[in-house]
Amino acid sequence: MGKQFEFVKAYDEHVYSYLDEVEKNARINLDTCANNMRKALESFVDFVAKENGFSEDDLDKAYEAWRRESKFFSKNNDNKNLKSRLDGLTTAGVLKKLKINQPSLIPCHKHKIALKQTNGKDNYWFVLDQLRNFGNAGSHAEKEKEKSQTALTFDNLVTCLKELHKILKLYFKVNAPSFDYNKMTIKNYEIETYDKNPSDKEQTKCTCEFFGHTKKGAANMKTYVIIRQYNAKDIEEKLLSRNIDFRQLATRRVRSGSIEGIIPYIQRVDEGTGEFALIAYEFAEKPLKLKNLIKSLSIEERCRLCCDIAACFKGIHTNNPPLYHRVLTYESIYVCNYGTKDEPDWLPYLKFDFGKITGNLNSVDLTVIEYAKDAVERLELQSLKKYIHESAFKRADWERVDIYALYVLFGDIMLGEILNTTADYGELLDMDYPTEFLDVWDKMSADDSPSLEEIYPELLAALGDK
Repeated sequence: MGKQFEFVKAYDEHVYSYLDEVEKNARINLDTCANNMRKALESFVDFVAKENGFSEDDLDKAYEAWRRESKFFSKNNDNKNLKSRLDGLTTAGVLKKLKINQPSLIPCHKHKIALKQTNGKDNYWFVLDQLRNFGNAGSHAEKEKEKSQTALTFDNLVTCLKELHKILKLYFKVNAPSFDYNKMTIKNYEIETYDKNPSDKEQTKCTCEFFGHTKKGAANMKTYVIIRQYNAKDIEEKLLSRNIDFRQLATRRVRSGSIEGIIPYIQRVDEGTGEFALIAYEFAEKPLKLKNLIKSLSIEERCRLCCDIAACFKGIHTNNPPLYHRVLTYESIYVCNYGTKDEPDWLPYLKFDFGKITGNLNSVDLTVIEYAKDAVERLELQSLKKYIHESAFKRADWERVDIYALYVLFGDIMLGEILNTTADYGELLDMDYPTEFLDVWDKMSADDSPSLEEIYPELLAALGDK
């Protein structure tokens, strides 16, 4: 689960609240994170002092007395700052003056870590100094900010959080799970699982996919989310926002406000200033990847799923103006259960990373055809390449491209597995699929295939639906 520092909440609300904000914004705003990291350290110092029976003022005086007696002088002789207080809590001579017979009150303080500096080099130094330096890099106090040479990078932040997590676990003597930066909360979304190597990474440039949830409204209704992460420098805005733009154009003239199969809610999560770009897809029920589900479905459920996907494509192809997917594969689809465990009702949702959108767009250049071509060229697995009708793609016959890809997809769904070749009519017939349904499916492979407006009602009729 998310909230890596949840265990701290039972001991100190202030330290927890700052670290919770760091987690939420780690991929969003590094400056805010560094500032809250410093505040967390300051609150932790205050907590340690009070728990051991002295005040920060007592600590300052003890540190000053020790410094004069030991003739310890530093470049900054101010003994009322975060550095001197951290030093005081980890110096036996200072603690002795506070009547504490321990070498240090903070564990692991002699451990050293490396952080990247603004000059591009690594600095290897004591962990508490490194945490403080990173905090100063985002401090609102310009004096502290200017002194820090530590770079504000996500990698530096992760290193700091990992080390602080260890320190707090040891200090509070708790057996919390190890820190996993990929399970950090993103904004208000708690992350449950993640995929560090999405199968469509080469095509879409998505570097990580997070699966989680949030709770909304007075009833605290659970809403599920998939967050797709991209390196901001590697992706153009028009490609990044393609699914948002596609959804808006596909639903703006629909009275119900939606087309079956279009993801219900899509939004940018990032602020456009960090290392990452983040797109969140929200669902009322938990989404699963199609390839992980189809094997467990019954023949009827597979046919129903094909019909629902066809309904989505009928909706976008008959939109005014028409919209097209162009690079449909099994990777494009998530599936949610709106029924129960015993009586499931599976509904598909599609993402349109390279969707074709047309019409009066106020001369805004939203063309992503070059990205679509590049994505097709990057399809290395035969199980994906088989979806592309190459000649239709080259002549930009997007209706034919989509219908052929649907033919391949429906074959995979009916087989219940993803193979390198397209499904065989005879094999599906042996699996007891209705002949009428297979006949409609088979027509979709031909270059003179009917349109989705014709195919969809035929598929329903083949299942006995009107």
